[in-house]
Amino acid sequence: MNVDLNDIRLFVGVVQAGSLSQAEILLNIPKSRLSRRLTQLEQSLGICLMERGKKGIMLNELGSQFFQQAQIMLQNAQLAIDSVQSQSQQPQGLLRLSVSNDIAHAVLAPLLPEYLSLYPAVNLDIEVNNQRIHMIQDGVDIALRVRTIDSEQVVAHKLREINTGIYAHPDYLAHRPALLQPHDLYLHQLLGKSEISHWHFEKNQQKIQIEPLYRIRSGSFQLVAQLVEQAQGVAMLPCNPALIQPHWQRLLSDWQMPRVPLYLLYYKNRGNAPIVRSMIQFLKQKMAEI
Repeated sequence: MNVDLNDIRLFVGVVQAGSLSQAEILLNIPKSRLSRRLTQLEQSLGICLMERGKKGIMLNELGSQFFQQAQIMLQNAQLAIDSVQSQSQQPQGLLRLSVSNDIAHAVLAPLLPEYLSLYPAVNLDIEVNNQRIHMIQDGVDIALRVRTIDSEQVVAHKLREINTGIYAHPDYLAHRPALLQPHDLYLHQLLGKSEISHWHFEKNQQKIQIEPLYRIRSGSFQLVAQLVEQAQGVAMLPCNPALIQPHWQRLLSDWQMPRVPLYLLYYKNRGNAPIVRSMIQFLKQKMAEI
């Protein structure tokens, strides 16, 4: 029996996704190819593992047993790789990162040249998306997200908290109503992140919450920042120099707004692998300097 270990990894990924269609999105592999690989795995094993239907996939009894053992096998395989790599003092090899869109551009990208100069034997594979991640089956070493993962196998370290503020281009404000308190925002064209449904303000124990009526909303802070630069409205943005232009005007600055956490996530059994540890320590150091 000759079984391709990559087929087993794909099998675990498909089961975790719940359907071939969802796995196609999460794994970035065509559904037709996934189906062929699953069929090849079943043929190699000589057994049927699952039933495929319009509503997704359903494991049979043997499939469920194989799925549980396959997860353990993949974890042990990664531990074996880490054990060998840990014999080397110098981090080397391929490090896989998963980073959300905004963090990739505003936080990670400016730091990469320094990291690569420190570790010339390390190559990076950076997946940039806002999708939910599965650290093991996706083969991810380190992830950067604003939310944690509910898993005992994953360590979540808060790197920092990012301040947020209200910004607008002077050209937009030139002929618009004054913005003196949070409720004045309803008189303006508002721009913002799609998943942020409320803006919270606090001053002198007074708390105000508004529900922004977005003229334009997007899943990307970068796009929102570009719209501010084009004088299209008022936006809530992270106070990050990579996003904020110095000629913009910050509004309602006497009000406090929520801070956005930035988490570094990694599989706990991989934290001591030199290549993983190098990035963890580097990011912790750089975030502490900000």
